[in-house]
Amino acid sequence: MGGGSLPFRKGVMPMAVFEAMVLMISFGTLIVAILSFNNKK
Repeated sequence: MGGGSLPFRKGVMPMAVFEAMVLMISFGTLIVAILSFNNKK
């Protein structure tokens, strides 16, 4: 039973990293969009 839960944990971790990366990229894109919008004024 213990060995069966190990691959599950290993599969969840990269997903959390992927989610964090997507969150960071979207946040960075938002900042860039706001900065470029302010520069156009």
